[in-house]
Order: sequence, then structure tokens, then C-alpha cells
Amino acid sequence: MGADMCVSVCEFPYDTSERGLNVIRDRINALNDDDFAALAHDVYEVEEALEEIRDGLEESMTEDDLWNLDDLFAVKRAAYCRDYMSNMLELMTTPGRRDIAIHRIDGVLYAISGGLSWGDIPTQAFPVLEAIATTGITDGLGREPLTKSF
Repeated sequence: MGADMCVSVCEFPYDTSERGLNVIRDRINALNDDDFAALAHDVYEVEEALEEIRDGLEESMTEDDLWNLDDLFAVKRAAYCRDYMSNMLELMTTPGRRDIAIHRIDGVLYAISGGLSWGDIPTQAFPVLEAIATTGITDGLGREPLTKSF
């Protein structure tokens, strides 16, 4: 047994000004419940934590209570993921981070993070980039905008 090499890559926004971050926030707000459910399950394992809570409560609840609990968990999951994505995207665009490398490949900026893993995350930025890549919220934003002067 040994370590696995894990690398995560996503487009890095060319425009990291407030205007550019607002475009990304709009994309985050446009994600639907299915996107957040996939994100929570695949990247953050929120589903497992919610299942543990539900299992602990099931013994004393009626079926109607459980349906209401499912609705509440869906709302909490979406809110958690939306807040997490917004906060972490701003963290990702903070200059001077040592766990993210920004490279230009064929005119497109990419954020890259990773390293050796023994079952844990290789860097703090790794799950952030995974989430951004999973949702595609920075897709198409890594290229310098075309400008014409007339």
C-alpha cells in the first residue's frame, strides 16, 4: 500500500474583480437542487451526515415527520453548498495561496491543486476545486475577454 496522487483542475476566472465574482455568484445561484444534491453527495459527503441524523431521529417520528425532515434536509443541503461554494470561491481567488497553482494552457487559465493522499485530502484547496469542477461554475471564464477598438 502506498499513497495515491490526486489532482484537481478547474478553469480559473480571468476576471477576479468584484464584477467577475458576481458572474460566478450568479452561476452559483442558478444551480438547481439536483446540482447541489450531486455536489453534496460526491464532494462533501453531506448526505452521510444527514443520514446519521435521520437514523437517530427515526425511532420517535411519524411518517409525515420524516417527509418534512426530508424537505428540511434538502433546503439545508442546498444552503450549505451554496454558502460553501461562495465562500470558497472567494478564498480560491485570494492571492498568495500555496496550495493552488495557476497555469495558462492554450490561452486559458486553470487552477490546479493536489498531491499525495493516504485517504485524506491532499490540500485544503482540493475539495474546493473539485466542487467548482463538478458544478462547472467557472467553465468558459478562464480566457481573456476579446476586446475590439474602433
